[in-house]
Formats: sequence, C-alpha cells, structure tokens
Amino acid sequence: VAKGGLDMTDINMKEAEHSALADQALADFAAKEGIALEPSGGVVQSNSSSDAPAKTMGPSAEFQ
Repeated sequence: VAKGGLDMTDINMKEAEHSALADQALADFAAKEGIALEPSGGVVQSNSSSDAPAKTMGPSAEFQ
C-alpha cells in the first residue's frame, strides 16, 4: 500500500490562497460599487445616501 499517495498540503494551501484572493476581489468590487457585504459573504444593500460611489452595474436610479 502506498503511503500517502499525494501530498495534499501544497494543493490545500493553493486552494486556500485562491479562495482568499477571490474574497478580496469581491470585497474590493463591493466597496467600489457601494455595496455592503455581510460577514458570511452575503450582499446587503448599503443605505448611505450621497457618499455612495456611482454605480457602474445594475439599474440606474431613474428606473428604481
């Protein structure tokens, strides 16, 4: 019987790094668009008024 087969340490480390980079990219995008994120990764609409950055995606204010 082969001992260990594959060393999963490097693979697990790369997967964790990839996940962290994806989470950071999502947080950066949400901040740029004025979207508040829940700690669990869900999205909550921000209630800030005039301090919100201009949205580049989604419906414009005139259609809401």
